Amino acid sequence: MVRALLEAHPKAAQAKGSYGWLPLHFAAAKKASVQVVLALLEAHPEAAQATDSNGRLPLHCARSAEVV
Repeated sequence: MVRALLEAHPKAAQAKGSYGWLPLHFAAAKKASVQVVLALLEAHPEAAQATDSNGRLPLHCARSAEVV
């Protein structure tokens, strides 16, 4: 499903939401599946190094959600 959405809207992986979160931040914080995370990273690899408005990386969001 996510891959299909990203194929239809490739820029969606780059869209920032509240607090400067990218879809990868949300996926990490909400414990999304590995497949979802990989699809988002394939669509926007730079997202792995993108910080939100508080300077947090998606990895920090995953850690806060106790994913890693």
